[in-house]
Amino acid sequence: MIPDDQISAALAESRNMLHTAMPATRGIKPQRGTLPWVAALLDGLLADAARCAHLRARPVQPWLIAVSERVWRCRSCMAKCAGRPVYVDLVEEGSCDGCRRYAGLGRLTNTVIRQDFWILFLGLCARCTATVEAQGGHMLDVRPGDSQ
Repeated sequence: MIPDDQISAALAESRNMLHTAMPATRGIKPQRGTLPWVAALLDGLLADAARCAHLRARPVQPWLIAVSERVWRCRSCMAKCAGRPVYVDLVEEGSCDGCRRYAGLGRLTNTVIRQDFWILFLGLCARCTATVEAQGGHMLDVRPGDSQ
């Protein structure tokens, strides 16, 4: 069994990572439980997506994933990948990471979801964005360079 202090530390680290990168999230009160849409997405990703060696060795830490790449990474491995170019075809670039439907280039909402110590980076179509909002998800319009 994993000690509660390790889980608490991983939760605090993931929360602080998000608040540092996106200060506008500081005012959002966390919900209890998991949105059904997010739970279904996490179930698939936790079952199918690869993991970096650090997560396999020490699983109680923040897990980060760019959903289109389908690889869970620890904070250090994600930072190493941050500046590298990712090459995807135009169909993938315009496909929703939630429902996998093609929405078109430039028609997806860049989205960050934090659930417990999992942080997901994905692009959502209008329908999936509306579903997340209808289930109680908080969508913020944050753009690079905005003073938050």
